[in-house]
Amino acid sequence: MAHVLQYKIADLHITLRSDIAMTNNASWEKFLCSAAQSDYTYECHMYPHLPMLPNGKHYHDQIHGRDYAITEEFDHGMRIHLSEENLPWGSEVDQLYPQLALPHVLLQHQKLLLHASYIITERGAILFTAPSGTGKSTQAELWKVHRNAFIVNGDRAVIGLQGENVNAYGFPLSGSSPDCHNRTKKLLAIVSLEQAKQNSVRRLRLTEALPVFINGSYLPPEYQADLSNIVDTAVQIAKCVPIIELSCLPDEGAVAALESIL
Repeated sequence: MAHVLQYKIADLHITLRSDIAMTNNASWEKFLCSAAQSDYTYECHMYPHLPMLPNGKHYHDQIHGRDYAITEEFDHGMRIHLSEENLPWGSEVDQLYPQLALPHVLLQHQKLLLHASYIITERGAILFTAPSGTGKSTQAELWKVHRNAFIVNGDRAVIGLQGENVNAYGFPLSGSSPDCHNRTKKLLAIVSLEQAKQNSVRRLRLTEALPVFINGSYLPPEYQADLSNIVDTAVQIAKCVPIIELSCLPDEGAVAALESIL
């Protein structure tokens, strides 16, 4: 294949080989690398008509009523078959994201992609996770203003076991957040947020912490069988870092409350 791109995402070396030229947006550019070996390889093929692959993962266009992509996994890699007749994207790697199935690939290496705002403080990384609209970005911004924290990603973060420690990693997608950086830091805590009329904080037990991971992890619909692996990885992570529940207001008092338990 004539076109090759290489990335390093969460310490995972990924190669994308394609028979069409693919470009990167500004976020993906930050994760480009040059590596002699690859941990995972994608082979991207374009066809006038998709091949018959009944055992592959099929991606369907509801408007036109036909598949536009099929993927099939092999050892340490995946083939992505794309249809020329129903191609809904341009040539940006970002538009291939559903077929890349990165949450599934990362999970194979004991890493979880979490819906979270990721900040770096003087003591380490903190992830704020909660359903959309709860205040993840607000709490991240409060730490930036009042504690000089650096916002790595306002919407997503990868967490992964590194020996006895857990690291937080940047990710090349950030939803509607303008913050998207390639930074790695030892994880200090994962904070589950809920809105409240006063600030309070407590550390969650393991049984309470697991739903935080399950509800916050990205799980593509084509890979529902990964749920048990998410639970197994979450258990290992929860044994290494505190999982904290922060009931909070959108004020500096929430920052102080969280600091009191870290």
